[in-house]
Amino acid sequence: MTIMEELLDSGGEFEHAVKPRMKHPTGWEPGINTESGRICVQQTKGPTEVAIDWSDWLTHFGFDSDTFTILDDTMEVRSWDANMGGGNITRFYYYKAKIVRKRTDNFNYDDLVKYIARFKPLKTKKKTGTQSYIVALADLQIGKKDGDGLKGVVSRMVQAEHDIVQDIRKARKGGADIGQIVLAGLGDIIEGCDGHYKMQTFQVELDRREQVKVARRLLLRLIRVLADETDKMLILSVPGNHGENRKGGKAFTTFGDNDDVAVFEQISDILAENPARYGHVKFVTPYNDLSVTIDIEGTVVGFIHGHQARATARDGLAHTKIWNYWKNQSHEGTPIGTCDILVSGHFHYYTATQNGSRTHFQAPPLDSKSQWYTESHAYATNPGILTFLVDSGGWSRQTIL
Repeated sequence: MTIMEELLDSGGEFEHAVKPRMKHPTGWEPGINTESGRICVQQTKGPTEVAIDWSDWLTHFGFDSDTFTILDDTMEVRSWDANMGGGNITRFYYYKAKIVRKRTDNFNYDDLVKYIARFKPLKTKKKTGTQSYIVALADLQIGKKDGDGLKGVVSRMVQAEHDIVQDIRKARKGGADIGQIVLAGLGDIIEGCDGHYKMQTFQVELDRREQVKVARRLLLRLIRVLADETDKMLILSVPGNHGENRKGGKAFTTFGDNDDVAVFEQISDILAENPARYGHVKFVTPYNDLSVTIDIEGTVVGFIHGHQARATARDGLAHTKIWNYWKNQSHEGTPIGTCDILVSGHFHYYTATQNGSRTHFQAPPLDSKSQWYTESHAYATNPGILTFLVDSGGWSRQTIL
């Protein structure tokens, strides 16, 4: 590597995490077929390693094991190799059998009451293993004069050093098994000086170099505090529109030429000089991507700023653009389209919405009372920091600090 290549090196390209999709052989999809009366289950162990108690499966699918049973000689077994991602090939075994009624008694209301009374709530297994505590920083817009301006953002960032640590300790005290802290920079870390909205140059309090300097030092303060609370920390960032290198109101270089990721790249270089203390802090800094998808504790989480969601929905709030964007990405099969959780900023207000098994978190901004946003969208912004836990089962304990 030449000295120029070394100076420009961003630490290597990262590989988007994509949630593997299990494909079952036709006719062997786990579940129950009410037309044929067949039940199919999936195990990772072979026939010689596991004895299936069909009564448990019958109960699981809503059948009374005292009334229904598996017809003799209808058991079928098949094995299937599935690519689970990352070169991991797993062999699954499928067991299929026909369900029949044990007896043909006439309907009895008392028996039905007793049958219903036997149903108990399913016991959920206690989650084990590590959890990750996610901190989503969005829209600091360092250097903007609106609202309480620079002093307000600095005050909230300094207060966050205390609030986040206290929240982590509170979560642990409450039983959370936090093994990793993830700090996500969702873009618009700085305000920029020109080309984003009318009168921007007149409205900023700092020039571009000063904006980056203040942002870098605030982030370093927070990272140093959080790094002492864990032995595993991940820091990632995505580019926003205010971090773009613009001319005449438009970005004119590359997606990667963006201060929102450059400031984290600088911090990565700084911490690398002290591996004894910060060797456990890892960075994911995209070079020319507008998104990051990463596997966190078995759940694929995607991060974007949100300005790339351009299609406008006819009704609803601005974040509905994100759902349209996400659906299109999912249809195309891009990495961000496969994530279980999508986290974005940009729209300057907080929402959390679920659609099926997927959740979108719209992180609030850390700046306040943007006059331009109020004039264009007719409502004020409320500053805050989004946090939540992630494990193999998804998200939990979502808060706004």
